[in-house]
Amino acid sequence: MVLISPRDAEALRKRFAAELQDPVDLWVFTQALNCPTCPTALQIAQELGALTDKVRVVEKNPLIDVEDARGLDTSMVPAFVLRSGQSDGRIRYYGLPSGYEFTVLVETLVALSRRESLLEPELVERLQALTAPMTLRVFVTPTCPYCPQMAFLAYQIAMVRPNVTAEVIEASEFPEVSTRYQVRAVPRTVVNDRFVVEGAVPPEMFIEGLLELQAVAPESDPPGPGRIIIPGR
Repeated sequence: MVLISPRDAEALRKRFAAELQDPVDLWVFTQALNCPTCPTALQIAQELGALTDKVRVVEKNPLIDVEDARGLDTSMVPAFVLRSGQSDGRIRYYGLPSGYEFTVLVETLVALSRRESLLEPELVERLQALTAPMTLRVFVTPTCPYCPQMAFLAYQIAMVRPNVTAEVIEASEFPEVSTRYQVRAVPRTVVNDRFVVEGAVPPEMFIEGLLELQAVAPESDPPGPGRIIIPGR
């Protein structure tokens, strides 16, 4: 049974033909054991790849393809890694990209292929001051209408800044990880495992918050995603 309806597949095929430029590699990490959503995740990727020759789907196993899985949390599968000229594996999605998050996956593939950030030019310029290494972890669920805003924003920042890694994590699929990061509502964005942004915030506020955070010495706060920040204040 196909997962992408014929109507949606045709619309995506036409859009990809019109908008995609450079190829994008879509690595899908799966495993046979203890991963009930892995077959569905792989099927979604393969159906997307069948719509265009610009999206190259590669199935990988984190326990076998160890070098390719470097930097990933291999306890979380399925995992999607998007690779292009603007992302050397720093854009990742953990879980099944269904519901609202399927749209995020599609939009990110298009943006990477076009080498085009959808951030406002002044925000792209402002981001040039962001030089500290940062990992943005955005916790989402497929039914959350506000989650795509933060997920796509994190991906856009990672496209612009090579020192930023963006990970979107399907919270309900990995309850132990969600508990570790104290996720009680989504979206919840954890920055460098220390600072938290609750809910969806405007891009300019989030970016200003990141710029303020890079001035904070790593040892000045205890480890753990416990300090809630309000960007812009």
